[in-house]
Amino acid sequence: MTGIAGHAELFSEAPSRVVVCAVPERAGEVATRASEAGVPVTLLGGSGGDRLVVDGLLDVALAEAVEAWRTTIPMALGSAAVSR
Repeated sequence: MTGIAGHAELFSEAPSRVVVCAVPERAGEVATRASEAGVPVTLLGGSGGDRLVVDGLLDVALAEAVEAWRTTIPMALGSAAVSR
């Protein structure tokens, strides 16, 4: 994967930023159509396997990423603050 300037493409939650998924055979077409419509495009790469690897920015086991996603906010807020 190339063309990723930094963590903003991965983690920004700006209201105008969206992540679009496409089958590999159609990714180029999706990017072309977006560009033709004046929509900036950053190709982040593909998915699959048991690791999340992004252009030298990130290399983590998928299980670790899921665990962090599930536990970080409850740990930060304390279990009493989390509604179940």
